[in-house]
Amino acid sequence: ESVAVAEVVAEAAALAAAQARLRRVTVACDVADGLPDVRGDRVQLTQVLVNLLLNAVEAASARADDDARARRVMVRAARRARGVEVSVSDRGVGIAPGDLE
Repeated sequence: ESVAVAEVVAEAAALAAAQARLRRVTVACDVADGLPDVRGDRVQLTQVLVNLLLNAVEAASARADDDARARRVMVRAARRARGVEVSVSDRGVGIAPGDLE
């Protein structure tokens, strides 16, 4: 089906909001204007994005400091040459060196 990316991002952010508040993490969205619709299953796309957001919220909440910038998750959606790119980023603690393999 045809899916509006901005709507999927907004819905996923709303679904992750309660967990983010509990963990004192801010979720911000930066969605470009005029993005084309994508073809896919709206429910599955939303589920994938919610999972990514919850992982990022968990990582950001694991920080020992209280720096608001560090406890922030960003979702971006932008037009790319071959379609639309959606990304989730955080400033969590990352993977411990001993767990890299």
